[in-house]
Amino acid sequence: MKKDKSKVSAPKYMSYRLVLREKTEAHTKDIGENVFFNNLDSDYRVFLFYYAGVLPNEELEDKLRDLGEITGKNLFVNIGKLNDPNFGLMVSRFGITQYPVIIMTAVDELASIKEGDFPSAFVRIDSKNLIDSAELTVKSVERIFSLFLTGQIAQAIEKSRQDNRNALITRIRGLVADALKQVAKYLSDKDISISLFEGKFEIKKSGGGE
Repeated sequence: MKKDKSKVSAPKYMSYRLVLREKTEAHTKDIGENVFFNNLDSDYRVFLFYYAGVLPNEELEDKLRDLGEITGKNLFVNIGKLNDPNFGLMVSRFGITQYPVIIMTAVDELASIKEGDFPSAFVRIDSKNLIDSAELTVKSVERIFSLFLTGQIAQAIEKSRQDNRNALITRIRGLVADALKQVAKYLSDKDISISLFEGKFEIKKSGGGE
């Protein structure tokens, strides 16, 4: 029997939404909100978005669902489709150009820094060298999940807050590359993409409550 294709991490009763807060115009303090997901639990910290494209990889999808079950409310795993309502937002915010692809990021305090409008970090995995192996991909995802959850990504950003964007990305890339080498010696930062987006993910009450 095939596993349920729904979002694996979502609890039965939920009243929160995942919101991306971002500047609407350069050099202004106006903030726009895009709702990425409704009906979430308030405890989710790290987010994984997977899009298979036209050729599904059931082994990888099943392993990602298993990971979502193991990590509970710490990790929200979404097995998405190309016709999802928010897919266009995903493509534009995370620079998706090829499939299959995995995007990982986290709430504001784990993917950015608390003060100001500092950009948030995300990891994109679309390397054929890595993603063709479901086992290696999930092991790599576990490492990256740990980097976000334990605050190591945020710490790297804090240490680089006076540097330019390239220096910041280089610091995070080195952190992730070291983690990947613990999975397989031949994996490197070339198998993942580290980038920044201008905004922060927040979990907010549905219905506009704060």
